[in-house]
Amino acid sequence: MNKKSFRQCQLFKLLSSEKEYRSSRYFSEILAVSTKTVYNDMNKLNEAMKEFDLFIEKKPSSGFLLIGEAKKRKLFEQYLLSLQEEKTDYFTTEDRQIDIVCNLLRSKKGILQEELEEKYYISDSTLRLDLEQIRGDHSMQFFSRNRGRICLKGDEASVQYLVKNYLMEKIPWSVIDLEQKSKVSRFFTEEEVSFAKESLKQVLILSNAVTSDYYMNSLFFFFLVFGIRVNHEFHYCHDVMSKEDLSMLETYFISYELTSFYREQFQLELTKKDIQAINEQLYANGIYLTLDPETIDPATEKTVDNILRNLGNLLKVDISDDVELKRSLMAHIPPMVFRLKRNMRIENPLLGEIKKQYLLLFSLLWYVLSDLEEQYDIRLNDDEISFLLIYFQVSLEKRHGVYFKNIVIVCPRGLSTSELLYTKVRGMIPMRDRVLTRTVEELHDLSLDDIDFIISTVYLEVEEVPVVYVSPLLTGADAIKIMDEYANQDNQYKSIALTSKSTIYKNIDTFIDEKYIFCKKNFSNKRECLDFLIEIYEKEGTVSEKFRQSVYDREAMGDTSIYTGVGIPHAAPETIQHTKISFVTLEKPIQWGANEVSFIVLLAISNKDVDLAREIIKKIFSMAEDKTVVERINRIETKIQLISAIRNEVFEQNR
Repeated sequence: MNKKSFRQCQLFKLLSSEKEYRSSRYFSEILAVSTKTVYNDMNKLNEAMKEFDLFIEKKPSSGFLLIGEAKKRKLFEQYLLSLQEEKTDYFTTEDRQIDIVCNLLRSKKGILQEELEEKYYISDSTLRLDLEQIRGDHSMQFFSRNRGRICLKGDEASVQYLVKNYLMEKIPWSVIDLEQKSKVSRFFTEEEVSFAKESLKQVLILSNAVTSDYYMNSLFFFFLVFGIRVNHEFHYCHDVMSKEDLSMLETYFISYELTSFYREQFQLELTKKDIQAINEQLYANGIYLTLDPETIDPATEKTVDNILRNLGNLLKVDISDDVELKRSLMAHIPPMVFRLKRNMRIENPLLGEIKKQYLLLFSLLWYVLSDLEEQYDIRLNDDEISFLLIYFQVSLEKRHGVYFKNIVIVCPRGLSTSELLYTKVRGMIPMRDRVLTRTVEELHDLSLDDIDFIISTVYLEVEEVPVVYVSPLLTGADAIKIMDEYANQDNQYKSIALTSKSTIYKNIDTFIDEKYIFCKKNFSNKRECLDFLIEIYEKEGTVSEKFRQSVYDREAMGDTSIYTGVGIPHAAPETIQHTKISFVTLEKPIQWGANEVSFIVLLAISNKDVDLAREIIKKIFSMAEDKTVVERINRIETKIQLISAIRNEVFEQNR
């Protein structure tokens, strides 16, 4: 029975059961339609009942009453029932409201009000009641009437979030069965449901994850809504990745893999922000990469053991027995190798933030993972390194007590002042710690649960964490206050142990040779500079024939420049026979990746010196991130002065 006939049949049955006159409001409340719709349906019934000698009598101040013989009533009811179609066409008031939401979900320009009224055989007032109920009961503040059109209003993330939650409430999870039809099929096409099912199955295949029925249902409805919107050219407009919670990136490559699946199976193209949105849902619904015991490769396990041992030695932290970290790496590495061998690059949306905040760990991983590159004949890029870094970062902080402090700088006076203050503070704070910059407004939206202390140039109404107030120019007294607060932080966490200064300084004369130091050179571009330096290493016989290619492979995989104007190229340790570090200042800056640089440090650290690499890299990157030191070095005019500055500024030998 169509929706119109079904409702009129219900009205006729109500009229037949009444012995007294009833008002139009009485019928409208029972049928959940407007009184105008009741009047329209009564007029239609009167037209149809003429042949049956039946009619609806209207009595002023009393209401309506069906007039006619019982036998004729029975015949007319049978006539109405003969109009039946499939039972699935029956639409209750709730069904109609769900269907309205689903149709608006698919509409790019909105739907004319008259079209909805004709589709559901309802009046303007009934449609208005439907929209009010949807809005009121489910906080869906996104209906907008514009020149007679009704559409979903709001940013894409909000629209999808609200519709997904609405559908989950209206269509209980217990009726969702991936192998059978359910109530979902009443409102969505077979193709739409198939997209959601196949997406969910693909996620489970890629992750090997096992999750609860609730999360499965949540993901099903997310993909259902997401697929419809993408098919109708709706895309996410804002980044949804959290810079404060890098663990969200553990599932990012699964989200990225879905893009190829969608392209091949559904001819759909996703934006980077769409991928972020999928990743957020996977993370929120308990999806994470798990290891299938049947796929464990002994060679991969041995490689992971070596990585854990080598990085642990550099950090002076025993992570060799970290089972969870080991399993995560063993699950991640095989598909990573597969991607790299086929030149499939996955971009990390937080790469810049990771390199800025975890530069030391990022750089150490390059050296530790060189064996993995050699074993699988691959070349890691910055994005893949950053994804691997997340596992180590989470492990070090949460399971090994290696505490990386989180410090926030609040400065309301504009970008230039904020950057100046950040540069000075960054030069004081150890490289392992995170330093974030936020405005006062942004601070309100930032969770302070993991923040150790705040540095601010303005008064803040913050009680949860300590606040160190400083001037925008950061005086000497301000610096003392900051370091005092840093020293006062909870000592229950152990810091990464440092290699003794005597051990480092003993090797400085070996690592720094004036043959590899140049002052005020002129190069027209990065390649010219690298060729010059590589030829020096080759001429001195300190590197193998693979050194040149290794340097250029590293440059091709990611930017080795820093925003302070320093380029730090390097090569794989196995291509280096004797550790030598080259320092070059330039007469004029050249473009090096995303930055113009005037100071280049070429790191050539051999395998036998990798244990010392951590402290060497820490010193060099600490120098490179201090804009004041970099500017001072760039002003030097002679090689003798440059060598002295390197020993004093970089390695603090005379301090």
